[in-house]
Amino acid sequence: MSPSNENAAPQRAALTEAALTVFSKKGYAATSFEEIAVQAGLSRGVLYQHFKTKAELYITAIRDRWTEVSTPLWPHLQGEEAPLDRLRRFLVTWFTLLEQDARLRSLLEVVCFRAEHLPELAAGIEELRRHMEQWTEMLTALLESARSRGELGSSHAPRTAALAVLAYLQGVTASHLLSPSLFSPAADAEHLTRVLLHGVIRQKAE
Repeated sequence: MSPSNENAAPQRAALTEAALTVFSKKGYAATSFEEIAVQAGLSRGVLYQHFKTKAELYITAIRDRWTEVSTPLWPHLQGEEAPLDRLRRFLVTWFTLLEQDARLRSLLEVVCFRAEHLPELAAGIEELRRHMEQWTEMLTALLESARSRGELGSSHAPRTAALAVLAYLQGVTASHLLSPSLFSPAADAEHLTRVLLHGVIRQKAE
């Protein structure tokens, strides 16, 4: 039996929220449908009305949460400001939210450290790969615009620079998730961004 239209959306939201909560504590493989249902305050039967497999629930939960937490980020890459100013604003916002937005942080913890590369999750991994390609293309276009304005060194290929930005972003993110006491990405957001955009080596005067 399918859930009624009135109950379907709240039940689905409760189940995806519960799933991420339990996945973040126990990991994907060690989590059972029963534990998710209990966390959501719903019966196992209701859970099966919405999701037939744990993999389907995992992929849906990740997708829904990512849509929610990433929506405020994208406008920072748009607008009329200079391309590198937009990139700076995006990076500062990411580093700040990484520490201050518990929902973003818990999502990243599940994706990075609590999900095994199992065959049943292949569709979810492929979806993450497509997201990475979209990020790369978006940043490449931004950096191509920066180079056309003379803001990016002529020796820097925009796509390579975009990949370097992503690698730096992922490195800072993983470091904070693994050791939150190591540094404060929110407090250091501006400095972390300057290091990426301007480097750590002092340039010799010409």
